[in-house]
Amino acid sequence: MATNQWHITPSPEEWLADVAHDLRHSLALLVGMVDQMTGNTPGLDSKILRPFHQHAEAMARKLEWLVELGRGAGHQQAPDWVQVDIRPLLEHMARVFQPLAESKGLNLVLSAAEEPCVCLVDAQMMESIFTNLLMNAVQHSPPNGTIELGWTAIEMQE
Repeated sequence: MATNQWHITPSPEEWLADVAHDLRHSLALLVGMVDQMTGNTPGLDSKILRPFHQHAEAMARKLEWLVELGRGAGHQQAPDWVQVDIRPLLEHMARVFQPLAESKGLNLVLSAAEEPCVCLVDAQMMESIFTNLLMNAVQHSPPNGTIELGWTAIEMQE
């Protein structure tokens, strides 16, 4: 039995938006890690780091502009549906975002059930969604706040 698989190649604008989006989040993580390192290193000259932060902020603004420019394309790439256990993905995201959360004085807690939570998802899209949610949580949480990362399983009725 033959099956048809559809794969839509992203337009240059969509590709640009995706790359800029990923770079924006990577840049934010790097800034958070540098902030954490400097907070743990007494006597580190802030004059060394001030230009880094200024350039990082300028780059973040440019990347945001590129994301918005690419989003104007109006096309969607077809999802790549696979079965994924959400727990390892959330554990990975917690490890990645822990330094950034700590640099902002936040507590990032993974409160996940022990049993697997297997879902049919586009894995890259889910990672992008979790990245957006965690970036927003870190950016908008009050100082000394807690970010809880987890899930609740629900039964779907057909």
